[in-house]
Amino acid sequence: MIDRLKKLLASVLGFAGVLLLWQISSHTWAPNLPTPAKTWEVSKLYVTEPLAKRGEMDQGILRFTWNSLVLVAKGYSLALLVGTPLGFVLGMSKLFTRMFDPLIQVLKPISPLAWASRISSKS
Repeated sequence: MIDRLKKLLASVLGFAGVLLLWQISSHTWAPNLPTPAKTWEVSKLYVTEPLAKRGEMDQGILRFTWNSLVLVAKGYSLALLVGTPLGFVLGMSKLFTRMFDPLIQVLKPISPLAWASRISSKS
């Protein structure tokens, strides 16, 4: 029981410390950074009404979370449907590997986030 209280206290103190640093930062070296109170004031509606839909870009946080999860599931499914057969073919055929390995090696260092932002900016 004491260990749970210690863990809870540590979590609360950590959270309070971050809020305090945020507050101090917004009043000193980062004056354009909104304070925690201002941030809560603006975002309270999204948190307290998580399923509300007031417009296309004005929805509750759970709706946005759901939309994000749907996009992740679509991307994962597409990657699974394309990548798995492609991986099998690459693993089974030396000719296929020699043909496409240079292209794969060139594209490998590109961050997945860069691919995602490029794709989402086109739609």
